[in-house]
Amino acid sequence: MAPRTAASKKNYRDEDNADEEKEDCMDELMNEMKKLSKEFGSMKKDMKKDMKDFEKTLEFNSGKLDDLMDKMSQMQRTMNEMKDKQEKMETENRELKKRVKDLETSNEDLEQYSRIRNLQLDGLPKANEEDLEEMVKEMGKKVGMIIKNEDIDAIHRIPTRSTTNVEPVIVQFTTRKMRDTLLKKTKETRINTTDIKISGPQKPIFINEHLAPKRKQLLMQAKVKKNDKNYKFLWTKGGKIFVRKSESSRVIPIRTLDDLELIQ
Repeated sequence: MAPRTAASKKNYRDEDNADEEKEDCMDELMNEMKKLSKEFGSMKKDMKKDMKDFEKTLEFNSGKLDDLMDKMSQMQRTMNEMKDKQEKMETENRELKKRVKDLETSNEDLEQYSRIRNLQLDGLPKANEEDLEEMVKEMGKKVGMIIKNEDIDAIHRIPTRSTTNVEPVIVQFTTRKMRDTLLKKTKETRINTTDIKISGPQKPIFINEHLAPKRKQLLMQAKVKKNDKNYKFLWTKGGKIFVRKSESSRVIPIRTLDDLELIQ
């Protein structure tokens, strides 16, 4: 074997140094990998813990959400039940109002029927000593009727709040036929104070059906509406109220305040 030269010795030293550097790099790399592996293991452990915590939180929140949904469903059911009850109460209330209204109308009809033989005389002057029956008999004579005392069941004046108008007279006949005949004839032939032998200035006497208080109030309101809407006719017959815009238009019965809306 030939002896090593200086150049070959240098090459050997360089190779040894390179091998040492490689070993050092490998050691350093291994150390880094071990460090990274350790850190990764720690991170993995932390991630597992975080994942478990998240799952627990999600499970807890899911339970809370389920509870919330259950409560909302219960609230919705309660609201639906309350709505159904309210609608039922509103329906019952409407039915009760209608029944009350029907009863009031029926009661008013009965009250009006009790006046079916009555007439109300307005504008009849009052005297200290007056014979109301005799005045009614004179009215009959004026229109060609014979009215006897026995045809009159009752006659009297009724109080009024007015300080200017004389108290009206209510006369009740023994039959409705007598009442209706006198009413019809006095519409055809107007009566005044001179016709029944009352001294003083001549004044008209108004003879109409004796209306119940509510019916009379309804008549007054119908009169206002009639004038506002330029209706031509307003009258009562058998205690009932009717309006008509013209001779060719239809007759409108007015039984309640709601019927006033029919006057257009």
